[in-house]
Amino acid sequence: MTYRESRQPKFLATAEKLANYFLSRLPADHIPPWDFDDPSPQKPKDSSAAAIAASGLIELSRLAESSALKERYMRAARNILI
Repeated sequence: MTYRESRQPKFLATAEKLANYFLSRLPADHIPPWDFDDPSPQKPKDSSAAAIAASGLIELSRLAESSALKERYMRAARNILI
């Protein structure tokens, strides 16, 4: 949202970097754990974080400059929500 309002490229770059990091840590079911660094094999899922992340990814899919990134972020949001 900061990039959307300011149009300063550094904010888009930061949002994409954070989104890519988040997506790289998601488990196979696309639902983030309550704590990514919890060492237990039975990590509790965080559906609130999933909804918030999906919302941000949808926003980012509208703002990304390349069609590949637009599709990546929208696909990731759908995977989280399904």
